[in-house]
Order: sequence, then C-alpha cells, then structure tokens
Amino acid sequence: MRAGRPRKNGRKSPSHFLRSLAIYKAYREARRRGEKHSFAVREAAQVSGFRVSQTEVKRVLADSRRAGNL
Repeated sequence: MRAGRPRKNGRKSPSHFLRSLAIYKAYREARRRGEKHSFAVREAAQVSGFRVSQTEVKRVLADSRRAGNL
C-alpha cells in the first residue's frame, strides 16, 4: 500500500459536484449578461450560496473546461 492520500480517480462527492455546478451556473449567468471575466468570477464567489474564494471559482472553471464535466 502506498503512503499518502488515497486516489479518487476523478470522483467527486455529490455535495462537491453540486457546489461546482452552482458556481459554474453563477459564472455563466454573469457572462451572458455581458460582464467581464474578472467581474463574473467575483460575482460567482459571492452569489453562489457557498463560502467560496475567487481562486476556488477559477479552479472550478478550469476543471469544467479541462474535462468537459459541466
């Protein structure tokens, strides 16, 4: 057995997935209204209903674009 954190093989818990979905939705709504990227990131961090940093919003966006998850 290897030392360290066990691998999840890309799986996310349902709560983490729902949080990511809410963040992504808030970002996309801001972009559809014509907001710039930086403002949409700030708005998604505030409006999503979760305590989320702007860095976490960027991680969610990168993850969704990389894997086509959302």
